[in-house]
Amino acid sequence: MKSRDTDQLHALRQQWLAQSGQWGASEDARLQAFNGLVASYTAANRHYHSIGHIQHMLGLAAKMQAAIENQQAFYFAIWFHDAVQLAGKDSERLSACLATKALTALGMPAALIAKVSELILATKHHVAVGDGDVALFLDVDLSILAASRSEYQAYASGCRKEYWVPGFVYRHGRKTFLKSLLARAFIFNSGLFREGRERVARGNIMWELQGL
Repeated sequence: MKSRDTDQLHALRQQWLAQSGQWGASEDARLQAFNGLVASYTAANRHYHSIGHIQHMLGLAAKMQAAIENQQAFYFAIWFHDAVQLAGKDSERLSACLATKALTALGMPAALIAKVSELILATKHHVAVGDGDVALFLDVDLSILAASRSEYQAYASGCRKEYWVPGFVYRHGRKTFLKSLLARAFIFNSGLFREGRERVARGNIMWELQGL
């Protein structure tokens, strides 16, 4: 592991210990949960839904913390929302169940765990009503759609590598997903993201569709 990666992982670990240390769980228990998540996000098959995706979301959330109502739930939902990635399975529900089990073991209040689960489950369809935490969480998760063309290209390539299916099967599924995004009145759910990002996201998606 490169020195920069080691430093970033150390920073993530320290942040996790600080965030998870409010409910009486031992440091060993909190580190065990953290190490389990890192193992999931650094697995060999994680080409996009990786630790880099988590770091990116955490960075965006830090910049937008004034707009987030429940920052604790937002933080833990980021960490757990892609913890389980199984093709053909309800990965969002499995991730939410994993979060519930892990966070309960760390002593987190039931109401906070329920909010974490709500945010994770919302990523199944990426549609929110209103302009609250759910809308913002979904937009932070999909923020890559409005990235630079080179970053978007790397994202699209990473997604393809994560699915071990024939090319024609992947292209059909990917086209269906991308066209469903374009068919929406808005790709992003929150006003904060629609301003300045909606047009870029649509341009990136149309560019990818042309190549499929």
